[in-house]
Amino acid sequence: MTTRTTTSPTPTTGTRKADWDFCSTNGECANGCCANIYSNDGRFKCTPGGLQSYCTGGSGTTTSGPQPTSQPATARVYSQCNNPNQIAITFDDGPYQYTQELLNLFNSRNAKLTLFVNGLNWACIYDRADVLRSAYNQGHQIGSHTWSHSDLVTLSQSQLESEISRVDTALAKILGAKPTHMRPPYGSYNQNVVDTVGRFGYTSVDMWTFDSGDTQGLNVDQQFQRYQSSRSDVGNIALNHDVQQPTVQQLAPRILDWAQGRGLQIVTIGTCLGQSQTQWYRERTGIQGPRDGSWVC
Repeated sequence: MTTRTTTSPTPTTGTRKADWDFCSTNGECANGCCANIYSNDGRFKCTPGGLQSYCTGGSGTTTSGPQPTSQPATARVYSQCNNPNQIAITFDDGPYQYTQELLNLFNSRNAKLTLFVNGLNWACIYDRADVLRSAYNQGHQIGSHTWSHSDLVTLSQSQLESEISRVDTALAKILGAKPTHMRPPYGSYNQNVVDTVGRFGYTSVDMWTFDSGDTQGLNVDQQFQRYQSSRSDVGNIALNHDVQQPTVQQLAPRILDWAQGRGLQIVTIGTCLGQSQTQWYRERTGIQGPRDGSWVC
């Protein structure tokens, strides 16, 4: 995977305020848009063009948009754990036919994993609902990997929002909760992606410290070497894919032996970032709904 990040330059604005500066009315901003969707303390910021639906008009309230939270979250990007004695072993692109086998393995070792799931990639998420419920109920972590695994940077704003909201809807039905953690497909994001997922209530954009290479044509020995060569001075976030049979059946047991042999705690990505389990999800209803006609991809 190639990680790509892009940022937008701050415009030259003369005496008026630039994008991301704090503001109180639209008139203060060079682009004429003051909104409270980018500040986790309730203050307003000058908001870039293209997000005009959030402008306040000076009234102190935003107009409607794609499911903004009442107290807007600011998402942060992470690529390593807080504790060097912990490792977060993460798996993307499922759920798939090997995911339950992976859960059984981690449960047998008293280890926790994180699944970044798609809605419709290798399989339809609704067809693997039981696997996701098992993982959730057993204390593993479920995060979003978007609906269809599209490169988010290449999408229109409406397409980006759809990629986020469709997974949210599915997980709310399956788990009775929506995640606060997401991983952008291909590791591709820009500031708009981070800000957009923040408006939906996501707090963490989770990258990785190293990639096992299980989708890069490496054999299992070469993949395992990446674990052995990983940094020892930080808590690692490792990228893997539970849609790959060798990853689940050959690499994962070796990873667990290696990590536990080094005395590492094998934890979820939320735990490795110092979060309690209540911070991994939002809008918890506790209702894991029955399958109905809306459970289709």
